[in-house]
Amino acid sequence: MTNEAAALVNAIGCALPLWLLIEEILHRAGDARRLPLRVAATAAMLVIALAMPAATAMAQIPALPVPQIVRADTDGTMTQLVIDGIRFGTGLPRVTLAGTPLTVITHTDTHIVAMLPSGGVDAASYSLIVSVPVPGSSLTVPSLPFQVTIGAVGPPGPNGVAGPAGSTGPAGPAGPAGVAGSPGPVGPVGPVGPMGPAGPQGLTGPAGLAGATGPAGPAGPAGPAGPAGPPGPPSAGGTAFVRAIDSTAIRGEGFFGESVAQLALPAGSYVILGKLSVSAAQPISCWLALGAPNAVLDLGGTAGPTSLATVSLIGHATLTVAGNPELRCSGQLALSNLRLTAVPVGAIVAQ
Repeated sequence: MTNEAAALVNAIGCALPLWLLIEEILHRAGDARRLPLRVAATAAMLVIALAMPAATAMAQIPALPVPQIVRADTDGTMTQLVIDGIRFGTGLPRVTLAGTPLTVITHTDTHIVAMLPSGGVDAASYSLIVSVPVPGSSLTVPSLPFQVTIGAVGPPGPNGVAGPAGSTGPAGPAGPAGVAGSPGPVGPVGPVGPMGPAGPQGLTGPAGLAGATGPAGPAGPAGPAGPAGPPGPPSAGGTAFVRAIDSTAIRGEGFFGESVAQLALPAGSYVILGKLSVSAAQPISCWLALGAPNAVLDLGGTAGPTSLATVSLIGHATLTVAGNPELRCSGQLALSNLRLTAVPVGAIVAQ
């Protein structure tokens, strides 16, 4: 049962008790007054029955969206009318051009294609109306008339008077974030900022390399002879330890240089002598060391740049266990006639 049939049955159900009440009154009133009253009752029942479906359909219309034509134009062959808009619905719409119904070929909620009359239409502007059906009834909801121009378009008319500005609409929802743009060019260098405050004092750095020996100063005047010292202890005597190298070349790099010659000594007190001839293009240093490269017994040998120079070193040491005094040099040099000698002595007394 459709909505219209259901509304008609409902209206008859509402009007029937009224009609029966009027019949009862007529029966009691007699034959003379029965016919006019019966006609009036029947007419009232028909009015109520017919008005109820229309009222039901009219009550549905305000809830329906009104279709709106946004754009309309003919296709390239001038045989079809293409209509764009909103709220056309899903049912078959009714399209009229200047009151003439057009055959709808395709339709969606936003797009309609209709056939123009087969005989063609004259070039002019026409009133176009799209009517969409009300679901469950034979009623339709028409759009506002839309002026569509078919054929040649005349020259544009003068601009109309600007209408008043409309009220500001509500802010729309935020759109999705756009794709990140490419990096811009590097900006110019900014001005130099003011000098910042002085930072805290840093830690003490490691000791630097020993500098070259300065030139010998002038000899001072001879001092007065001192008193004779006490006699020293008797010498233990013994055989001297000697390491000899006729010639070699080294490249002693870094702070500790390179070991050139070394002795193996037992425990005891020794005077250690070193002597060698060197040839170097850059300044070099040589020294006597014991126990570690930087445990210096004597740092008196610096030379260069020179084609040939003699370096002499002397030191003393007391070994409580066996040890290995050595002669070390830093720098790139060629050496010859090297002699490293350790002479055993008695106890060494510092004066």
